[in-house]
Amino acid sequence: MSFSNAEAAYQALKFWTKADQFAPLSGEGAFQKKRQLAGQEDASCGGYGSMWASMWAVLCVKYSLPEMEQALLQTGDAFLLEHGDIEGRDKVWSDNLRGDGTNWLGLQLMLLRDRLSGKNDWTHYINRHIDSKTGKPRSGAGRDAWQAVVRNACRALIDALDRSGMLGVELCASPGCVNPTWNGQPNEYCSRCAASRSGPTAQARKALVCTCARPGCNKPSWNGQANEYCSRECAEAHQGIGAQGQLYPDGFVCAKPGCSRPTWNSQPNEHCSQAHKYEDELRRRSGSPSRWAGNAGRPSADRPRSASVGGVRRQAARPVWAFS
Repeated sequence: MSFSNAEAAYQALKFWTKADQFAPLSGEGAFQKKRQLAGQEDASCGGYGSMWASMWAVLCVKYSLPEMEQALLQTGDAFLLEHGDIEGRDKVWSDNLRGDGTNWLGLQLMLLRDRLSGKNDWTHYINRHIDSKTGKPRSGAGRDAWQAVVRNACRALIDALDRSGMLGVELCASPGCVNPTWNGQPNEYCSRCAASRSGPTAQARKALVCTCARPGCNKPSWNGQANEYCSRECAEAHQGIGAQGQLYPDGFVCAKPGCSRPTWNSQPNEHCSQAHKYEDELRRRSGSPSRWAGNAGRPSADRPRSASVGGVRRQAARPVWAFS
């Protein structure tokens, strides 16, 4: 059986009796198919025994393709980061957009790159903190050390995108925070950080961050403006009306994929909040994940594959498959 991308092959291993349904799919299509089949997973992951082992098998086949091997080796000794485009979508394989994900994909790619290049710098470092056979931290200290590296890499990437102007938004001035500023201006804080700071200057900023219009709710309003709500839930709880007394429409929802909240101005092709606008802009600006060395493990769904390789049978009970 052949797959055009790593995501489809990986998801197929979770549902190997239905693997033929994943074979023609793009990466995004395979992810959505996995959601449709939730609850029917093969606990053996196609005979590999775990998600960690099955992804490792997929990557080994993928990077046996000469052009893919060369692309991975060209990243040199860089730290590889799977930078998520939607917070909460994947805290295991990616950095979860905010740097609190475990970045298993980047970790496996660095191990595989060391194997292909004959170098062991990252392998030695990873093995001090993470069990390279399971992906689990060797200790609490190891977990914290690895998470700190992922968080720093995430912040470095965000800063680089920000300096290049690709984000299109201003980021919070708090060290380590990658949320947009509450008012879209530089050298300011996001609403959460502004509300938690102290001192005269911070208090002045806090005063500018208006709270939710629902009585009893002290959360910042979604856009930092007066007479606005923090969320759709508060708006609906407060008699279902918005700041100008208009009912939220049912027809126009946030342009961010997966969000069902109403747009902030009741117009189509808008977002529900600055935060979702930022996340959607980051996803759009980043384009295909394979454009970034940090996302080398997840190929573009529409990238042509001219080469093919025969499947590798790891054990008799494991499936034979290939990329085409």
